[in-house]
Amino acid sequence: MAAQSEAPEPIIDDVTTIHLRPGQLPGVTLTRDLLYRILVAELMAQRGAYDHAAELFMGLAQDTLDPRLAQRGFQAAMLSRDMDRAHQAAQEWAKLEPDNPEAVASSLALAATSGHTQGLAEALTERIETADDKEQAIMQASGIVSKMPDKRIALQVLEQALASQVDQLPIARMALADAAWAAS
Repeated sequence: MAAQSEAPEPIIDDVTTIHLRPGQLPGVTLTRDLLYRILVAELMAQRGAYDHAAELFMGLAQDTLDPRLAQRGFQAAMLSRDMDRAHQAAQEWAKLEPDNPEAVASSLALAATSGHTQGLAEALTERIETADDKEQAIMQASGIVSKMPDKRIALQVLEQALASQVDQLPIARMALADAAWAAS
């Protein structure tokens, strides 16, 4: 009687399912691969290999659409002093979590520092207009443009960002005066 050999069942790798829910973190099935990649990224960060950790976290953020992983990628890129990667990570973080003021501020600040001014005035205007505390939003906008290498362009961006409804506030006038002084 010959034993019938059974073919081994194929190993099916874990399937990643992502459930998007408005206003909530994405529901991601934690697979072996995801867990492994998260642990490797965390170990790289623990050992000071921030550039590798940032790359891994950014890949994870893009694969899972989880803003927490984009934030970790941003933090690791900042620690590695890789401003291009930090800017990309901040943009990804802000895209995944647009209501997070820290994510948006980080993205805007790195855009300003890198000299990426296209759309910056409009983004700052939107932030100021939607802010509950207009004075704080104006101070943040002033801080963001102060990081720009070209102070004349910084002044132009701030002038555009301060819409007519807020340009009469004393803090707005102070911010414009500071930017004008830096540009001179």
